[in-house]
Amino acid sequence: SGTRADPTARGGISNLGVDTFTPEHLIAGVRDGIAAELAGFFEKLPEATRRNVVRLVGSGNAIRLAPALRAAFERRFGMPMVVPAHREEACYGAALLAGVAGGTFADLAAAAALVRYQDSSAGT
Repeated sequence: SGTRADPTARGGISNLGVDTFTPEHLIAGVRDGIAAELAGFFEKLPEATRRNVVRLVGSGNAIRLAPALRAAFERRFGMPMVVPAHREEACYGAALLAGVAGGTFADLAAAAALVRYQDSSAGT
């Protein structure tokens, strides 16, 4: 389905050789490509905004269950990644947003203060 910026774009595999035509190299290329695409969006943010970012927040089973994907993001962005302790992050976030809309929380900052992150030494 292309990229976010160009739905007509298609992927490709290049620079194959006898030493690089392995499942491991293919997987690494896809993993690093995912990180590179998302880093491209980050790089389009104003420098003043990027300068204030000190950590990545990852979510979903791909991040939780694939440490190599998480590490690819950390390498690409040059900063550590944290993962919410709460499973089903989208539902949790929607509930917090509903709490703001319904008056349970004063604002988004108050709701966001309830988000907890896994201890990075705990693993997945």
